[in-house]
Amino acid sequence: MIDGIYEVSLKTPMGVIQGEIGLETKNGVVNASIETMGMKNTFQNGKLMENRFSFSGDLATPFGRYSYEAIGEVKENELQLNIQTKQGNWIIEGKRKK
Repeated sequence: MIDGIYEVSLKTPMGVIQGEIGLETKNGVVNASIETMGMKNTFQNGKLMENRFSFSGDLATPFGRYSYEAIGEVKENELQLNIQTKQGNWIIEGKRKK
């Protein structure tokens, strides 16, 4: 089960950014939210494949909006996401908080 709230570090070209990601699944669909630097973005209609998942959207940051494709995995209480954008790839890693 991947549902939960994770404390995460986003490794971006601008440096490491701390935040939280919330994941919720229902009937094979993943809904997620990410909160960083005082901004919250929500994502819907992601795909769940056991402990792996994917979703896409637009991420609003103080530096602008980024379209992305995300592929992630949860192993026990550890979250890892690979975010692909036109500006480069970001890695998000974190641990389940709740």
